[in-house]
Amino acid sequence: MDSREAKRKREDEDGPAEAEAMAVDPASEGASAAGPAAGAATELPADEMAALLEELSGVTPTIPIAAVHFYLMKNGFNTTDERVIKMVAMATQKFVADVATDALQHCKQRQAGQPASRRAGKDKRFVLTTSDLQAALKEQGVGISKPPYYV
Repeated sequence: MDSREAKRKREDEDGPAEAEAMAVDPASEGASAAGPAAGAATELPADEMAALLEELSGVTPTIPIAAVHFYLMKNGFNTTDERVIKMVAMATQKFVADVATDALQHCKQRQAGQPASRRAGKDKRFVLTTSDLQAALKEQGVGISKPPYYV
């Protein structure tokens, strides 16, 4: 249970004033079992940071730098540092690749359960469906659903 859910549960049981007094700041706890996303960010040593920045200079991300810069600015993150934009582009590229790989695994599992007559043909072609993508994104913590007018 994350800290927001625990806080809501305490508010329901004790009232808002007591829940605020009992709330714990995740940054003051240090590293938790949930990892760095739950609390404080981890810092790289200076030599590792320099090596990372050196490697970034020679990498061209799949997602265009201009597109990443546009969406960063649109969401209030204004920076001119090309290295930061490249880092965000590489993180986005990894996220998209992870989701695509997970969706492929879900597709393979789904097709393994179908009878052989429905999968006729020598080529094994996989079709990405919304249900495969939905399951893969759910594993990453992103929830999607069809709009009510399509249901």
